[in-house]
Amino acid sequence: MKKLCFIVAAVATFYVVPAMAVDLTQHLTNFDGQEFVGSDGKALGLTAELAIENALLNAQTSSPDEKTKNFMLALKVNKEAKNFTPTPADSERIKAALGSTQTTVVYGTVMALIDPTFGK
Repeated sequence: MKKLCFIVAAVATFYVVPAMAVDLTQHLTNFDGQEFVGSDGKALGLTAELAIENALLNAQTSSPDEKTKNFMLALKVNKEAKNFTPTPADSERIKAALGSTQTTVVYGTVMALIDPTFGK
């Protein structure tokens, strides 16, 4: 039994990705490294923080509980934007909100920033 517990613990440790703090105040860029621009040709100044907050606050949710969870996570993102360390649950909630509200390039850019396993 002890041997089995050791093996399970070793495998679980191998697959757990340590959370790392990220700076969400960075300006997002397109594939060419240029900031996103509006229809007037001026840089939008879009940051991961703004993209996440807007996604969480605008995501279509079906219950007051889900709205509360999104709101509380948006507050956490706002408060910890310079040094945000997402939990796996945070990443999943952000992923769902971004996926339903943002463009593909914004979704992918932000997810790659906050989740080192994204796309792998």
